[in-house]
Amino acid sequence: MRHFIPLLFTLILVILGITTTWSQNAKSGTLPTDTEKDISGTTFLDCDTITQEIVDVLFRFSYLDAETVQTKTDSLYPFLAPDCVMGNVYKYMLEARTKVNQGHPQQAISDYYKALDLSNEISNSTLKKDIVKGIAVIHSDDERHHISEALVDSAYRIPCHPDSSKCFEANVSLLINKGLYQSLQDDYQSAIGTYDLADSLTNVYEIKNPLFQVAIRNSLGNIYSSQLDDDASALEAYKSALDACPKKHNFRFALMNNISSMYLGLGERDSAKTVINKIITQSENPARKVSAYINLGRMDIEDKVYNKAVNNIKKALDYAQESKSDQKIIGAQNMLATAYYLKGDYLLAKPLFDNVTQFYSRNPLQEASRLSTERYVHLNEIALVRPDLSKKFSAHLTKHDSIYGEERLERLDNLVSKYEKKILQDSLSTLKVVNENTTLRLKYNRTYIIALLLGLLSLLFISRLIYKRFRREQVTNQTLVFESNELKTLNAQLKDKLSRLSVQAAATPQATPPTDRLEVRGLDKVHLVAPSDILYLRAENEGSRLHLTDGTTIWSTQALKTYYKELEDKLFIKIFRSTIVNLNHISWVNHETLKMNDGEELKIGRTYKKEIVERFR
Repeated sequence: MRHFIPLLFTLILVILGITTTWSQNAKSGTLPTDTEKDISGTTFLDCDTITQEIVDVLFRFSYLDAETVQTKTDSLYPFLAPDCVMGNVYKYMLEARTKVNQGHPQQAISDYYKALDLSNEISNSTLKKDIVKGIAVIHSDDERHHISEALVDSAYRIPCHPDSSKCFEANVSLLINKGLYQSLQDDYQSAIGTYDLADSLTNVYEIKNPLFQVAIRNSLGNIYSSQLDDDASALEAYKSALDACPKKHNFRFALMNNISSMYLGLGERDSAKTVINKIITQSENPARKVSAYINLGRMDIEDKVYNKAVNNIKKALDYAQESKSDQKIIGAQNMLATAYYLKGDYLLAKPLFDNVTQFYSRNPLQEASRLSTERYVHLNEIALVRPDLSKKFSAHLTKHDSIYGEERLERLDNLVSKYEKKILQDSLSTLKVVNENTTLRLKYNRTYIIALLLGLLSLLFISRLIYKRFRREQVTNQTLVFESNELKTLNAQLKDKLSRLSVQAAATPQATPPTDRLEVRGLDKVHLVAPSDILYLRAENEGSRLHLTDGTTIWSTQALKTYYKELEDKLFIKIFRSTIVNLNHISWVNHETLKMNDGEELKIGRTYKKEIVERFR
């Protein structure tokens, strides 16, 4: 749900921007008796009065049911004079919102443009910006985010009067929307720059409304956490948003849920529990307590305290049902089913998994969630027949799914296709240039041109055949290398075990492992590894994988932070939230990556760049 929070705030700010242009004295009282008549005898109300009445309906639109809105508009529109420009602008804006609610976006866009045309007769830049912003929101709902971005850019360029604070607020609101549309197009760096600009303009324009700061910083936190895997930066952004949020505002608890999730991602469980307890004890909104209890359940699952996990997630499900949010109910059921499976209550897990799977299949936008759940769904089905086989299969998946996963191969194939298309485009571009430069000389030599084209196509065909053969050999070699490494690992383990048996035979019963060796706990054995033999460590599948100087790897059930505590005083340093490297085995370092002696190039997280640069200065 965190991905939808920026959109929620955008919609809030759209409404905020629109309402700032309306008369603050608009009231919903009875219609006045003072009227005017045109030459045909039609009775109209005073322009200011009817405008205020329409603005009042538009202002309270989100809180009124469709029937009430229709009744009010039916009673107002007949009394609206054609020459009452402001009233007709708001009428079309109200009509547009009604069409959106009725599922007619194209008709809504038409009404917005009618309002925009009328607004050109009056000097109100803020109103024009709000109208264009409404059009952009409709295009974004239809996933035409590039059009929405272009629209808010055009609205932003509408000049403001130097004394119009509301117009400057509308500019900041437009930038917040633009950042959202950029992030929806996966242009995250541009989105961050847009949000930074919006943040600076709140100070330049001296905007007092704190919800602008909340929306900006919460959106930045979502990008850092969900897209850039930078939980540390996301935590700071969410904390900053919470500081700006008014004390009694209900959204504070949504921000606190985000903060607790970031603490969990960084391994700071005590801090996470403190925030979660505040949410549970202070929030009166059941929807806010769902994520809090789910996070408690996740910690219980990590601790393998499955009974406690089930109890906490059941509370989350109760609050989700009370909030009447289908998304939260399905999320809680998904977590509860997983906890049941891990606990061994396969019959209790099955109906929950079935319900979750059916929900995801009916909602195409939930495909990613369905795929993340599918593993446990299948494991639970196996466990209903053969519990022992399910556990073995789970261990097998944990060991192998990160090596040659389908998603990774699919991405590789997509990358190959992308470069093949690029090669073809470059070849055709080259052919075009050659043809343009030699038009006169080769005017009557068509045979030469055809031969050149056939030669290029043949070259592309042969290159593709060679590449396919290379890929097949590469996959075969990778398989052989993997199997060879596995054999080397087994051989090393046997030698290590013989060595330890010899030491145990010569030592006392209380003999302990050498202090210069690191205990690595695998699935069914304990390896003793010298820190100097470790190239780097990575978090993997709720455990850690050690990459050694001899080219082998060992997967351990222990968390990465456990090893970091033992190795941080032995020339080991963390370069990413999920990566620790041995300083003695680094080949070179730049501001983005570093290369190990085995040739592996590792990415440096922005949180750790400064420390690493200082180390190698």
